[in-house]
Amino acid sequence: MRHHAVRGEAGDTPLHRHRARRADGVDGSQPPPTSHIHLEGILYVSRSSSGKSPFLVLAVIGAGLGLVILMFVLTRKPAGVDAAGVSAKPPGASAGGAVPPASGSGACAPTHCPGAACDACTAVNCTPTTDGCDRIDDLPERRLCEGIYGCLNDPGNKCVIQGDSLKCWCGTNPTTCVTSNAPPTQANGKCLAEVFAGAKSNDAPTIRRRFVDPVFPLGRAVNLTLCRGTFCSAECGVP
Repeated sequence: MRHHAVRGEAGDTPLHRHRARRADGVDGSQPPPTSHIHLEGILYVSRSSSGKSPFLVLAVIGAGLGLVILMFVLTRKPAGVDAAGVSAKPPGASAGGAVPPASGSGACAPTHCPGAACDACTAVNCTPTTDGCDRIDDLPERRLCEGIYGCLNDPGNKCVIQGDSLKCWCGTNPTTCVTSNAPPTQANGKCLAEVFAGAKSNDAPTIRRRFVDPVFPLGRAVNLTLCRGTFCSAECGVP
């Protein structure tokens, strides 16, 4: 914006008279603070007194603003990082999606205990949306799934054959366990309690339908056991 001086004495322009009135408090207002930048005044003074282009002044102002922005960016912490610079994770979260063990237990999550080679083989051959516990959002349900997997694959139980964990539920009644709810023909496997909890039922026909259903913690643990027993037996220690 260009300002043209009114004829008269040097410095006697509407802009100068206005600034003088404000400085003296003539118009009832307070003098402008020293930190206030009057861009219009800067352009006029730079043009009338120094003879330099106003664009030079603008360039200086722009450089100053750029420096302020740069300092802000460099000192800003990324989202999710605390004051010590450590990433903040939501409660229950852990690296790799593995369910964290119970506080003070010192144990690993059963589905990840076999190690990196097992995890790598699982990632290549199994389907995370149906096999395993990592995709279960609810932490207690994930722990339940991990507990079922741990029982199925406990070497002391010896109830998995080539990835098939039916014996862990049925025990000595492999033909009647899927229909019977009463002894002596009902299921009596080593992981009977875990199967009941993971299927959300102790009804034999219902458990049969949910045995490989990934909607239930039982189905996910059974599916992962079957996949690893088929493709990753050596890496994961699943017979």
